Amino acid sequence: MSTNFRPIITSRQLLVLLIGATLPTESLLQPGPLIVAFGKDALWVILGGGLLATLPLLATLLILRLQQRRTLAETLGRHGIVGRLVPILFATGTMLGLINIWASFAQLLRADLLPSTPAWVTTGSGAAAVLYGAIGGPEVVGRVAQVLVPFFVAETGMMFVVAAPWFEPVHLLPLLPEHGLSLTSGIYQVFTFLAEISFATYFGSLVRDSHRISRVLWTALVINTLLLLLMTALPLLMFGVDHAKLLAVPPLSAVRAIHYGFLVERLDAFVAGPWATFIAIKLIIWTVFASSLLADVFGRRAFFWSVWLITAGASTFSLGLGSLTAVQTNLPEAWYDTGAPLILTALVVAALAVGRRGRGPTRA
Repeated sequence: MSTNFRPIITSRQLLVLLIGATLPTESLLQPGPLIVAFGKDALWVILGGGLLATLPLLATLLILRLQQRRTLAETLGRHGIVGRLVPILFATGTMLGLINIWASFAQLLRADLLPSTPAWVTTGSGAAAVLYGAIGGPEVVGRVAQVLVPFFVAETGMMFVVAAPWFEPVHLLPLLPEHGLSLTSGIYQVFTFLAEISFATYFGSLVRDSHRISRVLWTALVINTLLLLLMTALPLLMFGVDHAKLLAVPPLSAVRAIHYGFLVERLDAFVAGPWATFIAIKLIIWTVFASSLLADVFGRRAFFWSVWLITAGASTFSLGLGSLTAVQTNLPEAWYDTGAPLILTALVVAALAVGRRGRGPTRA
C-alpha cells in the first residue's frame, strides 16, 4: 500500500498550506449567508465555530503524533479495509468541495474583471494552471504557497484597514448575541470550513521540523478565524445589518464601496485578481491533498491520473453554477451536508483507529 512518495516540506510551508486551504473561499462565501441568517450575531457564530474547530485540530494532532512520519494508509495498513477507506473518504469529501471552489474562482473573475467572458474560458484557463501546479506535488505547492499566501493574508487585512473611514461601530450594538441557541446551525457551518485544519493529517506527515506542528496548527486556526471575522465585520461596519443582508456577496460589495477620490476609484479592480489567484492556490492545495491520499492507497502512478481526473471532473461540474449567488446556494448541499461530513467522518475513524493501534503492542 505504501507508495514511498514522501516529499518534504517545512513547518512554515505547512502553515501557509493550511491557511490557503481554508481562507480564500471562506472569506468570500460565508459572510453573506451568515449575515442574512444571524445579522450582527454572525460574529459570535464565527467565534463559536472557531472554538468548535479545536476538536478536529486535536484529533489531527493525535493522528500525527502516532503516525510517526508515515502516511495514513501506511499507519492504518493493518486495519484492512479501514486503511483504504479513510483516505478515500477524505479524498471524496475534498472532491465534492472542489466543485464549489472552482465555481467561485470563475464567477469572481466574471463579477469584477471579465464580465463578458464565458465561465468555461476562465475555468479552462484556471484548470491549465491548476494542473501545472498540482502535478509538482506537495513540495512545489508548498514553495509557491510560502511566497504568495502571506501576501494575500496581508491584503485581506489591508482591506479592513483602508475601509476604516467608512465604519460605523454603532452597527454592531448591542454587542451581546441576540439569537441564543439558534446560532448552532451557523456555528456548524463555520466549523466545517475551519475543520479543514484536518488537511494536516497528510501535509503534517511531510514536515521536516515536526516538533513545530502543534504551534503551526493552532496558529493556522487563529489566523483563519480572525480573518473570517474581519471579512464579516467589514460589510456590517460599513453598511449595517439591514443593508448588508440585501447584498449577494457582502465582502465584495464592501470592497467596491471603498474609494479615495481620484487615487483609488475602484479598489475591487485591484483586489479581484489577487483574490482569484488565492482561490487558484486553494484549488491546487485541495487537488494535491486528494490526489496524494489516493496515491497512498492505489500506488504512486495514481497521483498523476488523480490530478487530471479530479481537476477535469470538478471544474466541469462547476460550470452548472452560473453566479456567486448560485455558488452560495449550492454550498449547503455540496459541502455542509456531504463533503464536510465525509471528511469529518474520515478524521474520526482515523483518530480512533490510529489511537487504538497506538495503545496496542505494535506501538513504537
